Amino acid sequence: MVKSLWLDMSDKTPVYLRIWDKVSHPRAIVQIAHGMAEHIERYDEFAEFLNSNKIVVCGNDHRGHGQTGTKQNRMGYFGNSDGFDRTVSDLIEVTDYLQKKFPGLPIILLGHSMGSFLARRYLTLNNSFPLSGMILIGTGYQSPALIKAGKMLVKTISTIKGKTAEGKFVNKLTFNQYNKKTENETEFDWISNNKETVKNYIDDPSCGFIPTNHFFHDLYDGIEKVQRKKDIMRINKQIPLLFLSGDSDPVTNYGKGMKQVVQMYHSINIKEMDQKIYPNMRHEIINENNKETVYRDILGWIDKQITCQSVKQSL
Repeated sequence: MVKSLWLDMSDKTPVYLRIWDKVSHPRAIVQIAHGMAEHIERYDEFAEFLNSNKIVVCGNDHRGHGQTGTKQNRMGYFGNSDGFDRTVSDLIEVTDYLQKKFPGLPIILLGHSMGSFLARRYLTLNNSFPLSGMILIGTGYQSPALIKAGKMLVKTISTIKGKTAEGKFVNKLTFNQYNKKTENETEFDWISNNKETVKNYIDDPSCGFIPTNHFFHDLYDGIEKVQRKKDIMRINKQIPLLFLSGDSDPVTNYGKGMKQVVQMYHSINIKEMDQKIYPNMRHEIINENNKETVYRDILGWIDKQITCQSVKQSL
């Protein structure tokens, strides 16, 4: 069955949590960190596939997103200060909750798009590491100079327009470029070749909204941290990582940015990394026309991690 509940975080903020556990004898848990301007219930079909393979799935609506943002009455706003890291702390607290609810099961964190940057920050903030692996979909590398310039721009705009005002200029600056290499009928065609996926996204009132100016400041600040050498040096080097991208995904610079991240992690001696770039797929590879291929690849990688953990526990 699918359960929806509210979980109070350590700062007393209630976060909306969804658990798909139609599984009689679960083998593992996949915790999902969703992307920007979307919500966790968009992952229903993928979660049901994993349930059918004896894997429990759980994810929360981030602050400023979905039902969490609605309850806060603050859509597109992480928090007053250090919002990106506070949102990462929510993920860590959800992991703690899952460990208690499903003791002994391996937990794999899957981050999509913005969720992949949150997941990468999780790596640097929690290297005691309760996870058995991490899947990063639609992640990329951003020029440090551009990130610094972006933060300065948002700070200036926030001074004029206000921190909680819609970040229309920065949003346009960011997303208008995403359709440049895509034959498009809508401003969101870059997310998928699948027209139904794009239509559903556009029709969903909890998707595609314009976040606040301060959200963009927090996002740039978070991306700066996940790429900073002194921070990535803290990562537990034993964590298995899977990187996935479409070759038509502008967020990953068409796969090139993802490869830069892999190289960055290689430089600090993370050994166990797998990567795959899918031809003719855009940003949301699990919502593409041939998503079943991606589903099977993810399942195969999870199966490998479950087997590895079983072997380690038997030694």
